[in-house]
Amino acid sequence: MASEGAEMKAAEAGAAPPSYVGPNDVAPPPSYDSLFGKLKQAKEESDGNVDFVKTCCGILVGSVACSICLGIFLAIPIAMIAVGATYLRDCPAEKMIPIYLIVAGVFNLLSNILMIIRGRVNKRKEGEEEKQSGAGPEQLINCFLVAWFIAGMLYSYWTYFIENCH
Repeated sequence: MASEGAEMKAAEAGAAPPSYVGPNDVAPPPSYDSLFGKLKQAKEESDGNVDFVKTCCGILVGSVACSICLGIFLAIPIAMIAVGATYLRDCPAEKMIPIYLIVAGVFNLLSNILMIIRGRVNKRKEGEEEKQSGAGPEQLINCFLVAWFIAGMLYSYWTYFIENCH
């Protein structure tokens, strides 16, 4: 009790607070592995090729370089939305092409944003045993985008076919 009172008076007087870390309580410094070091560790710890590819995808999506590339790729869906909105009512070739551009742009933008969010969440949960991939909505959006791409190509090529064959 007397030592606690002395510590309180020393703290009030502007002295440094007491240290609670003993000489044996020193933790090792954090490791700053490179991207390749993480991939090598994933190869060593993986159960098989499928597990390794899944882990590699999580590592690559969580990297800063991937986030920068995805940020650049956000410009393409925004341009699709802008062009589709500009010619929404007056497309000379086919009235569905601007709608195709707007819908494809919105869903590409949503897919890219979800990928960025998933990469950041996985990076924060790096120390946990099992990571939830959260790729369900992204996979559903990507399946829709494949079907929507086919529909857009049909609109475009059907218009081209009609104009050039008649």
